[in-house]
Amino acid sequence: MDFLRALTELTQRLDASRVRYALIGGFGMAMHGVQRATVDLDFVLALDDLDPSVA
Repeated sequence: MDFLRALTELTQRLDASRVRYALIGGFGMAMHGVQRATVDLDFVLALDDLDPSVA
């Protein structure tokens, strides 16, 4: 999986939909200088920003 491509596409879509989010987990830790092997992307989303029909 191309994590940079997936991360870019997902964050662009979240931004376009005005959904508040945070990158967490291993990749979130890496943004703060803590290295951890991981093979997934973890996000937390603001439920108030989500359409109830898809939540």
